[in-house]
Amino acid sequence: MNMLHLILSKVKQSLSPLACLLAAIFLSITLLAQQPIRGKVSDAATGAALARATIITKPGKTATLSTDDGSFTINLDASAKNIVVSYTGYETRTIAINPGTAYYSIVLQPVQRETVVTVIGSRNPSRTNVQSPVPVDIIPVAAMAKQLAQTDVQQLLSYTAPSFQSARQAVADGTDHIDPAQLRGLGSDQLLVLINGKRRHQAALVNVNGTVNRGQAGTDLGAIPVEAIERIEVLRDGAAAQYGSDAIAGVINIVLKKTVQQLSGNISAGENSTRYNKDYALSKLGMTGAGNKHVQDGGNFLAGLNYGFSLNHNGFINLTGNYSLRDKTNRSGTYTGPLYANINGANRDDSILAARGLSRNNFDMRIGNSRMSSAAFMLNAAYALSRQWQLQLVAGYSSKQGEAAGFFRYPSSVTSGAGIYADKVFTLYPNGFLPLIKSHIKDISFSAGINGALGKWKASLSNTFGVNHFDFNIANSVNYTQFATGNNVPTKFDAGGLQFLQNTINLDFTRHFTILQGLHIAQGAEFRVDQYSQRAGEEASYRNYNTASGAASGAQVFAGFVPDYARQHARHNIALYADLEQDLSSHWLIQAALRFENYSDFGSTL
Repeated sequence: MNMLHLILSKVKQSLSPLACLLAAIFLSITLLAQQPIRGKVSDAATGAALARATIITKPGKTATLSTDDGSFTINLDASAKNIVVSYTGYETRTIAINPGTAYYSIVLQPVQRETVVTVIGSRNPSRTNVQSPVPVDIIPVAAMAKQLAQTDVQQLLSYTAPSFQSARQAVADGTDHIDPAQLRGLGSDQLLVLINGKRRHQAALVNVNGTVNRGQAGTDLGAIPVEAIERIEVLRDGAAAQYGSDAIAGVINIVLKKTVQQLSGNISAGENSTRYNKDYALSKLGMTGAGNKHVQDGGNFLAGLNYGFSLNHNGFINLTGNYSLRDKTNRSGTYTGPLYANINGANRDDSILAARGLSRNNFDMRIGNSRMSSAAFMLNAAYALSRQWQLQLVAGYSSKQGEAAGFFRYPSSVTSGAGIYADKVFTLYPNGFLPLIKSHIKDISFSAGINGALGKWKASLSNTFGVNHFDFNIANSVNYTQFATGNNVPTKFDAGGLQFLQNTINLDFTRHFTILQGLHIAQGAEFRVDQYSQRAGEEASYRNYNTASGAASGAQVFAGFVPDYARQHARHNIALYADLEQDLSSHWLIQAALRFENYSDFGSTL
């Protein structure tokens, strides 16, 4: 500043007072623009230095980063009026530049992250998703469902949850109707599904075709209406020691809505429409008879409604109703093999198609989503029995009607497959047939529990029941061998069904001790009964009426369940567990879990 006074004294001797004032202002701005300002960026709560914080002048284009100790130096543009300081996880601050200030001590406030007390990963009731020692994803279903426009839980999770995968299958018998789901690439039966922290029963269907998770049975997430869900917690880590042998891949906990006096709903619809030329592939083979094809399929419709009632401030009842319709899709190509049996050793498909007014489009298979309509209901309720004890109820019902196709029975394959009855089959299906599997899937669940305090311990006793029915009905089909009894043969069959029932009783105790930063102990027991059964189909769905005919027996596409296997199988499981969480400090946690299980059919595991 001594230099500035010297310059001004020289200017005063040669300029007028007004010119002297203007020169002083200009020189002050110039020197200010050339002089840098310094400062330090730190955490407002702890005072810790924030390294690599971003400092930018506004307006202007000058920027810099804070050093390891949080300090910074930045040159100011002549037009700069503010500096903007930002750091990941902290609120951004804009600070006005004061010409008389050369050093700025800047503190940033941490962003208040939304925390949710999670049910899975820890039995400590105060543990949030941010504090959880294992990775737990929180998916706000109520908001995501409207953004993603998905009509079922599996597809919504496939879009939002890392490591979760649920692929719809085609031409896979029952698996067309219940999507197998998996976490971290492991099996469906290694993924535990909970509703409000209670075990959800599995589906009756065992995936037996060459599909995802072959030989396994998973949980039918499609039976749970999306509109009933508040959020979904996904534990992407093995948790067998905490929850059992079916939690090797992880745990999904579905938390139902508890809102009262609030009506919410959702209606969505959509459809696919495509036109493409099918002649290209055929022309390469010297064939004709496909032409342009207009595909209008894949229609989706969803309507859901949710409302909650308050029970005199002592509890609530939350109800959800849901209806969805998923139309079939077909992404099959044009069949280029022989349609009809050779005549005099030569293929005459083109001339036969022309004579019958058909094209190869009439012989397309159906490869894509099955058709599925679903109606579901869900209840979530709680009521305070006293100041310390609460009753909790969850009930659900779902009914689904599905339709999927098998392999097309072309006339050429009927000739070989039906044996001596081929001509009789052609009286029913002169151009072959595409057999259909029509399913009826019914799901019923109920869970009741009480929780409260026994001295210094928190206690919980619950019983959870669930049953899944899967019935097979076959249409547009025939049992070739039944022509041995006459020409009046059915084209529809009851092929029988499957049922899986599960009942689980849980008794849990938890307590918090003030040791170091806190010790939480959880222990409990579980008794579970699993019951699986088959229902035989009607006789015509499975019987071979003439073993010497050389014809395939049973209903085409899906032969019914035979009485020899229509039995009931059951087992029970007893489990004991202990779970410890010791907070050594605000930064260190030790967690340990031990679980013993004894199955009546294959022994024990620890």
